[in-house]
Order: sequence, then structure tokens, then C-alpha cells
Amino acid sequence: MRSLIAFITLSVPFIVFAQSREPEFFYLQWGLRNQGLEQTIDIEPVKVYKIPGVAGQDTRWVKTSEQKKKIIVAVLDTGIDKSHPAFIDRLVRKESECRALEKFLQCVDNDPEKRPDCEAKWFDLKNPEVDLDKNGYPLDCEGWSTLGKVNRAGILGRPDFGDDHSHGTHVAGIIAANPISGIQGMATNALILPVQVLGNAPKEPIKPLSLDLSPTEKGKPAIKGLADSVARGVLYAINSGAQVINFSMGWPESADSGYLQEVIAEAQKRGVIIVSSAGNDSTGALLRPCSYSGVICVAAHGPDGGFSHFTNYGSGVDIAAPGTNILSAWPQDRRPQRFKKSLGFEYLSGTSQAAPFVSGAAAELLAQGVPPSEIYQRLTSTARSLLPNKPVLVGAANALRPDLSLNQSPVEKKQILMGALDFKAALKGNSLKPVITLQNKFKNEI
Repeated sequence: MRSLIAFITLSVPFIVFAQSREPEFFYLQWGLRNQGLEQTIDIEPVKVYKIPGVAGQDTRWVKTSEQKKKIIVAVLDTGIDKSHPAFIDRLVRKESECRALEKFLQCVDNDPEKRPDCEAKWFDLKNPEVDLDKNGYPLDCEGWSTLGKVNRAGILGRPDFGDDHSHGTHVAGIIAANPISGIQGMATNALILPVQVLGNAPKEPIKPLSLDLSPTEKGKPAIKGLADSVARGVLYAINSGAQVINFSMGWPESADSGYLQEVIAEAQKRGVIIVSSAGNDSTGALLRPCSYSGVICVAAHGPDGGFSHFTNYGSGVDIAAPGTNILSAWPQDRRPQRFKKSLGFEYLSGTSQAAPFVSGAAAELLAQGVPPSEIYQRLTSTARSLLPNKPVLVGAANALRPDLSLNQSPVEKKQILMGALDFKAALKGNSLKPVITLQNKFKNEI
């Protein structure tokens, strides 16, 4: 069953485009400005595979002027390298909480075995130095981790975390990297709220607990899997004022959580924009949370303007964005495998990389005065058509040749609801078209 959403007039704010010197590695960020360079893809280790580039097949990104209003984008992922130059002035930072967190860390550093005693003091919401921002989360200086166990405040997780898996750092860099680092983020006026929800699962069972927005575990359902842990991350994002939430992850229906569906629905009622990656299984069936109503589901396209070979697709997928060989931030203490010019950066491919381009675009539209109710229409109705894939180049590094066998038509031709993200057109908001949306995405789920 489909419903037709038509709109006739929308507010179109005056946009000022800013000009500045390009970051050092901007020329390698084809997702922002595609100059037609070939891009390497990983298929097997003994051969080189490259996708031909087509100039202009990117997000049609333009740098906008700095605004006083900054948009909070919650990145629910593996964490973040908070010390990376890409995130200078790009993280939600609460100075009062940071001062208290520093004292807690000093307490733990003096004697790690006394962490329970340190938590008893510094996770106590009655402590006058704790939770001065009154969001219910103690010491959340720069985000929160839902990994671990219930702390002394009765809340699942902790404020001290990094990014041992690098994925969250890469995703956050795509959204809002500070250009002084050497790369450019999609959004000029976004602040990242790191929420660590991926990693080792909680090691102890949580007591069965009903839906409210309180941080504490009292009254919440027991954590049975990833989706329940992610739900706690969404609660933190809501309580911390996030206006956009990025999910570069997905799971099948069998691993889903009714509680998470309720929490996301609550976020949407509050005007929060939810963006999720479609998945990398090259299937027309949807993962969660992409299949949730109102979630902007993002497929990946390559530098040739066609679908990435790995991307999921189908009528439940709303839009596509660059997802093949995307350069972004990487934890500085981990050596990159593909990017050889410097530490702190790496290439990755996936719909995980496509989703943050859309999250960044949504954040920038909000910063420029577009109301939340218009974001979906702006992004999808201005999307441009995807192109047919070009033949993949295969062979030794110095002897690449076209290989049509890797580009044969699949059994089911890939298609999505609209097309590829066109950020500049979305900013202008001209010539908006009616959008057809699925009334119920769940029939396409995995």
C-alpha cells in the first residue's frame, strides 16, 4: 500500500555559500567533489579492481557559511577518537561534566582497583559536582557508552570510552570533520554527539525493568541483544538534545526489539531526523532500523554514478549517497591499511559510509533554517537519477582492463525510491516534486 505525499510550497531560506582554502586531502574525497578519478574496491587480494569515476557524480556538496546555531548529530556506533584533529570544535562538549570526569579519571588512575569506590562518588547524582547539565547522565563530557554494566547511578554504561574498532570515527568524520585536519566534513554547522553502542555485549544480565525517557534502568525491559542496547543509546541522544541520529548499522527482524521501535518513534515525535544505512548484502530485503516507518534509508553509489556492487536496494530505500572507497578520519593509534599518505585517515566502503553523507546534509539543512518536517522532502524530491554502472577495471596495478563479467545485470535490477543525494539542490529547495513513500516498509524486511 502506498501513500502519495504532495507539497506545493515550502519555506526557502536565503543561503550564503562560503569560500575557503581546500583541505589537504580534499581532492581524494570524491563523495564531496568527484573529479573523475578511478576508485579502488576490495574484492580479492591478488588483483586490483577499480571503479571508473565520472566527474560530478557526487553529493553536489557546497560549503555553507558558519551559523551561530549548531545542529547536534548523534552517531550511534563504535565510539570515536575524541582527540582526532577532525573533531576539534566538532564535538558536543560539556565543560562542567568534563571537569567532574577528569576528577573521576584521576581517582581511577591512582588505583584502578578502586574504580567501584570512584564510581560510588562520581556517579552519584546527589554529588553537587555531577550532572550539572541535568540530563541524568553523570560525567557525560563528550558522549556516552551503553557498553558495560549498570553503574552506581542505575544507568547502563559509562562516560569514559574511545573507539577500538575505528568505524564510529570514520562515520563521524564524514558528517562533520573540521577541515583543519586535512579532510572536509559534509556539514559545516554540525556537532557530533558520540554514543558508543557497538562493541562487546554487556557481560551481565540486566534486571527486567516500561517505557519512559529516564536514563536509569528501572522499569526498562531486559537487554536481550544489540537492538536493546542501541535503544539505550537513542534515549541518551534524545535526552542530550540530538536533532539528527545516524545509524550506520543494521540487523534482521529476528534480532529486532519492540522497545527500540518505541524509542525511535518517540524521537521522531520530537522532530528528530533518523538516518540509517540500507545494508551491504546486495539484496532487495531491508534490515532494521531502515525498515522502520519514517527512517531515511540510504543505499550506496559509486564514483561512476551507479549503485555500489554491495548495496541493498528496493522501494523501501529512500536515497543513495557515495559509499565506495570513502576517505575519512581514522583513530590515530591505529595504522590504516589502504591510505598510505598519513596516519589518522582511511578508506572504507559500505552503506555505513553513505548514511553519514545524508545525516550531514540533513544537519546542514536544519542549520540553514529548514524545518524538520521538510527535511525528508528536501532530500528525496531533489535527488537525481542514478547512472548505469561502468565496467570494472581489473588486473595488475599497471595493466588494468575492463571486465564486463563483474558488471552483468543482476537477477533483479537494483532500484530505490528516489535517486542520488543532491545537496546543493536540497539547499535551494526549488522545483520540489511529489514523493511516493511506502506506507509499510516491513513487507520488504529481512
